Amino acid sequence: MSRKIEGSLRHSLLVLVLSHLFFSSLFARQDVARTWEDGTPQFNRLDSILAVRVDGVVQLNFTRARTSEPENFALHLDGVDRIFNNTAQPLDFNPLPDREDLFMITDAFARRIFVVRASDGAEITEFRGPVNPDSALTTPVAGRAFLQGSSRKVLVTDRAKHRVYKFDYDDKSTIWFFPPTGAPATATLVEPEAAASVSATPGNSEILIADTGKNRVLHVAIPDSAPSNFQTLWEWGQGRLSQPVD
Repeated sequence: MSRKIEGSLRHSLLVLVLSHLFFSSLFARQDVARTWEDGTPQFNRLDSILAVRVDGVVQLNFTRARTSEPENFALHLDGVDRIFNNTAQPLDFNPLPDREDLFMITDAFARRIFVVRASDGAEITEFRGPVNPDSALTTPVAGRAFLQGSSRKVLVTDRAKHRVYKFDYDDKSTIWFFPPTGAPATATLVEPEAAASVSATPGNSEILIADTGKNRVLHVAIPDSAPSNFQTLWEWGQGRLSQPVD
């Protein structure tokens, strides 16, 4: 009988020791920072807002967002001696109207418009839109600067937001976006691809918009102080154009 009790005690002690080791190891693992390596896990999407940082090594940063990419999405980084080519998806570039050595480049992947100097490739400034996530740039496809008097202004066409934004070049403030909230259905845009200034007087802009999804070109006059009081001067193309882009 004593041998049975002794064996039972040994078995219970062994189970207790193993359980202690198991749970100690489990809780210890929870305190160890997780290391993410290429291919672990298998990534099939990346958020395009500051999700990748390159500084000697590639590091994926967690960001909260509501974006998604196709299942066959792939990101290719290139560069020389840790110099990262941060233009992941350049779609459009235009010179500034008063500085032919400065070019405005549209980067849809990084959701921004930035300005570079042609002589050395230095990045001068950038535009990302309002801080509010509901108003921030989502898929900018065209950015163009123009002069309003002596001041530089910027038009940015956001395909996914179905909007055209007007920014002040110097302080990057949002002057307006079109169509404004509550605009009638006739003024709504569908996946616009470009916008250009045709006339700019103090406090007022006339712009042409390639409204791609509606197969038309729209000419509107928009007062800076009250964009909801815009005027549609004319539209053309429905029945004649098929997805105008520029």
